[in-house]
Amino acid sequence: MWEVPGVCEITEAEGGASGSDRMTLKQLGSYLLGGLGVLLLLAILVAMVARQAAKRSGQLMRQNVALQEQIFDGEDVRREEWIEYYLGQGDLEKAKELGWVEKADWQLHQEEEEKDAEEAIEALPDALDLDDLL
Repeated sequence: MWEVPGVCEITEAEGGASGSDRMTLKQLGSYLLGGLGVLLLLAILVAMVARQAAKRSGQLMRQNVALQEQIFDGEDVRREEWIEYYLGQGDLEKAKELGWVEKADWQLHQEEEEKDAEEAIEALPDALDLDDLL
């Protein structure tokens, strides 16, 4: 077995006690770079979490808007059905309360002309299809 040949005579650092308390410039630089790296990684993590939160928030907002549009569309349909019902019953006052606006004379005249033009086109005889002759 091997034994140590004697007692170690080094009892303190070579530069004295005052030099061991100070960090070298190389050690300070490595600590600063490590701290900077940790800060950058934390910033990236926070940005990723914020992005996910914004994405979820945007999806929820779009869903809420779509739901509100469906509700309003349903209300419009029901309102139109009630207007048609009141007009069919001849109760113009209740139809006006729901937002029905009586058409002007020129609109009625224009609709009648369009209806007459459609009837005139439908009254024309069908043309002979030349493709069927061959």
